[in-house]
Amino acid sequence: MLKGKRILAFVLMVVMLLSLLPAVALAEETTEVSIEGRTNLVTNGNFEFEKWSGSGWSYSSSKYGTKGTLVTEKYRGESGQSAKVGDQIAAGTDAGNKWISYSWDVGEGGLAVGNTYRFIVYAMKGDTDSNPKLEARGLNGSKNVGSETTADDAVTSSTDWVKLSVDLTVPETATKVTVYLRNNSATDGSYCYFDDFAVYDLSEKLYTVNWNNFDGTTLETDKNVAAGVTPEYNGATPTRPATGNYVYTFAGWSPEIAAVTGDVTYTAQYECGQVILSKDYEDGIAGQVITKDKGEYSADYSLSGGSLSAKVFGNYLITTLKVADNQVSAGHDYKFIVYSKKGSDDAVPRLEVRANRTIDGTSKALKLQDLGTEVADGWYKHVIEYKVEDDANNSTLTSFNIYLQNTTYADSTYCYFDDFAIIDLSAEAPAEKFKLNGANVNLGNDLDMKFFIKPTDLTEGETYTAKMVRTYADGSTDTQEETVSKVYSDGDYYVSYKGLAAKEMGDKIAVTIYDSEGNAVSQTWNDSIKDYVGRAMVTYAGNADTVAMLEDMLNYGAAAQIAFGYDANNLVNADLNKAVAEVDGTDVSVDNDRAYWNGAELRLESAITFKAFFKSDKVTRDMTAEVSFTNYKNAPVSYTVAGTAFGQDTNDTDLYVPVTGLVIGDTDTVITIVIKDAEGNEVVTVTDSIASYVVRYNSLANADADFVALNKAIMALGASVEAAL
Repeated sequence: MLKGKRILAFVLMVVMLLSLLPAVALAEETTEVSIEGRTNLVTNGNFEFEKWSGSGWSYSSSKYGTKGTLVTEKYRGESGQSAKVGDQIAAGTDAGNKWISYSWDVGEGGLAVGNTYRFIVYAMKGDTDSNPKLEARGLNGSKNVGSETTADDAVTSSTDWVKLSVDLTVPETATKVTVYLRNNSATDGSYCYFDDFAVYDLSEKLYTVNWNNFDGTTLETDKNVAAGVTPEYNGATPTRPATGNYVYTFAGWSPEIAAVTGDVTYTAQYECGQVILSKDYEDGIAGQVITKDKGEYSADYSLSGGSLSAKVFGNYLITTLKVADNQVSAGHDYKFIVYSKKGSDDAVPRLEVRANRTIDGTSKALKLQDLGTEVADGWYKHVIEYKVEDDANNSTLTSFNIYLQNTTYADSTYCYFDDFAIIDLSAEAPAEKFKLNGANVNLGNDLDMKFFIKPTDLTEGETYTAKMVRTYADGSTDTQEETVSKVYSDGDYYVSYKGLAAKEMGDKIAVTIYDSEGNAVSQTWNDSIKDYVGRAMVTYAGNADTVAMLEDMLNYGAAAQIAFGYDANNLVNADLNKAVAEVDGTDVSVDNDRAYWNGAELRLESAITFKAFFKSDKVTRDMTAEVSFTNYKNAPVSYTVAGTAFGQDTNDTDLYVPVTGLVIGDTDTVITIVIKDAEGNEVVTVTDSIASYVVRYNSLANADADFVALNKAIMALGASVEAAL
């Protein structure tokens, strides 16, 4: 018998050859196929209308009973009506044909020939004999030219609404499509309820809208957006970290938001400003003295971790900035930000900026004031912007005076000020750091991600280092560093993060390029295998074999997550609708001599290793093993394993021959192992394969369901890799 441990041992690492696919830069994800985002073609499907006639509805004739009636005794949602069907009937031959229906013409202005439509309605039994049913028919005159019907036993509840759904592709000869909502019971007096009728065109193309930050990080993804819909960003206001003393303010999106015509990515845009003066009150303000009658330093409150704030009783001048001293520049726009907090109930804090200018040789001050907006914990944020275009045409700026004021000016009232910044909005933004030129996944014997750098973004003769920080599902990290030196076939430089397992396809890797002095010269590129596969499925949408391989790859990764309990709440195939294909395998080990051979074990930890076990009383370390197979590229592979390299697991007497060099495309590759004694004489020959191993494991009565699913995913991926590559 095969030992159970030979079957159960899985330590996961995906392996196959995908590096033939080129780098794919961050871009749109694959559009999900769903009714979400599609337009309901029935505008009165909630049944909240007074008349059936003229609204597309029809009903059965008096021979079969009365039409459906609107009732309020049952409804979906918080309020409304539903259609009660078949409540008045005289039993007869055709008594089961109690229905209401909705019809569309086929052709211009109606449904389209060849398009597939999904018809959905919610139903509930009215009595035990009722049997709600949904039917869609393509009709030519009164002749049925194609129909789809829900199962007779789909609705079993008289207290809960059950969704009924059918898909119908409009036949070429159809002139009309009619949907019937039937009670489908021959019992006199039987009835049922229908509510929330909807029809969606599944052939309608839906699109994906990505909202990215400046560095390519996805902030929001809106899937299933119909053509003509203007998308809307619903996330938090995008932010960009300061670069030195340069700060960024969100200014909108590029390109300009417009009605959807295809997959689109919007990128956050920012205005850049240079902070020319900022301070908290930890040590007071250098060169400034707060006098008792104006204000004092206080330990009562502090906004951002400093021990002091400014306690102000009256009118306090923060600072003066002069053009003559090159502290500010004439012709520039500026932003002034100060935070305040009431100290007494009657205090009224205010920020005042006085722009001192000369107009026709006369000095004049422009006063700008702001009472602020409460932001948190009683603190107010005051913001004033000085815009040159808003000033007098013939004015010339000479200086700014910035005041913090408690405008009640009473000795018993006071307020606090803390944290201020003065920003030059017209300063030239620093040079942008370059962006990496894409990534791809190498899935040979090792799983790694390659990240690409254009040679034109690097200075010849300079030494660059890539720092790659990978974040695990539990939040811990691993950092790998590599000198930028390797050149890809297209001429780009590349670096590689190695050692990922299939269960870790969703782990993010942040890549930044540094120069020899430790300065970051690139933007940080955030990516994962899952992200890469999503982009590749868009890039290769016209290549069915490649898309199938990519989908099977994510299914394999998700199966690994489940089998090994790794981040199983965020499966990498969560957005896929593709089931794992059933791939049949053949056990080629049935003729192996069990007196020598003792099973196999598949190791997938860092590279595919197939262990063939032999009984130690028959096979010893003074023997050798000749391993041979023909890989999925039809290339012969052969090598000799010395007896000294035979493995032996802890607490096991059996020896094993490690079979290396396999990739996922080799799942059905037949491996031949010939054991020879010291004189070169054949001792025993065995054959096996990954597929054989899977067949043996999956046939076990006590096989773990998660590992059975993982085995199926391995086989499906192996088949699609072989087909694609």
